[in-house]
Amino acid sequence: MGSRSELCRHHPDPAGWGSLFSNLDGDRRYPDHGHIQNHRQCSGPSGKHHDTHQLQGIQSMRAAGRRQTDSNHRAGFTLLELLIGIAITGIALAAIYSLYLTMQNTTSDQARIVDSQQNLRVAMDFISRDLSMAGAIIYRNTPGIAAGSDASTLTINTASSSGAFALISSSLEVPKSATTTSNQAFTVEVPAMVDRFKVGDSVRIYRPQSGSQPYSALPLTVQSLSGIRTITIAGFGSLAEPIQYNAGDVIVRIGAGAPDPSSITWTLNGTDLTRQADNGGQQVVADNISQLQFDYILSDGTEVAAPSASQLADISAVRVTLVSTTAKQASQQNRQRSLSDVVHLRNH
Repeated sequence: MGSRSELCRHHPDPAGWGSLFSNLDGDRRYPDHGHIQNHRQCSGPSGKHHDTHQLQGIQSMRAAGRRQTDSNHRAGFTLLELLIGIAITGIALAAIYSLYLTMQNTTSDQARIVDSQQNLRVAMDFISRDLSMAGAIIYRNTPGIAAGSDASTLTINTASSSGAFALISSSLEVPKSATTTSNQAFTVEVPAMVDRFKVGDSVRIYRPQSGSQPYSALPLTVQSLSGIRTITIAGFGSLAEPIQYNAGDVIVRIGAGAPDPSSITWTLNGTDLTRQADNGGQQVVADNISQLQFDYILSDGTEVAAPSASQLADISAVRVTLVSTTAKQASQQNRQRSLSDVVHLRNH
């Protein structure tokens, strides 16, 4: 037997590692014991422990490789898992879409309800304003509520269907020599009254104390609006004597060819609430109105639906009831909103 150095030199693979690797790969060959012995002689007293550590390291690397291979084979989802995921996602999306539709329908319903309530308020404001002027500044024997008014139609007598008035603040005499082209400058109480008129408007001048017109032979027309409190009017002619206008007389704007006094008629045309001033056409004030009702309150508190001619002058107030119907989109059910108010006439 040679020396240790010679043994190591003649055995480049003294421990038989090639055979050992083959064994780890599944080959049942085992390393030559002589080679292991020689390796121990080459490696010294610690060779046995050195072999054990190297063997454990190699086995760990091989096990890690097998785990990595298994992990690669297990990556991704099975067909069943994909189908279950798609089903759950579909159910969630359907629930979200259903919630969205419900919220959208609710929002639309609320918007229609708000519009309906706004229509009712606007209509009631218009009717209340006209009723507050019923019988004001007109002839004493003319009632504020006109004949023919009933539960569904209201006709109002008033000095001006437009509601434009200006109170004269100082006296003015129109001379007998005045012609239709002569201008007469009237001073009114406040500048805001001038803003209610424009050049070319037809006007009348009433005397509220006696419920009459000092001059009514010919129509009067606004010629200019000079200064901040002056309305210049022309149209006086064929005077038998001078006309004296006093502080407190009222200039009112009327429509062209308006009757004397002016009139306003409220009625329901289908689902449209309409207002007709003088001889003009019907103006739609509010839509989607399903019911319009007038109840006339007499001085003794009695309410009548259709006042007689003898009761017209005794009407002190009118109860107005408006009903609006809105289709509810979500359930196709109709929803109603109503508004009622009692308006007192100014001449009572």
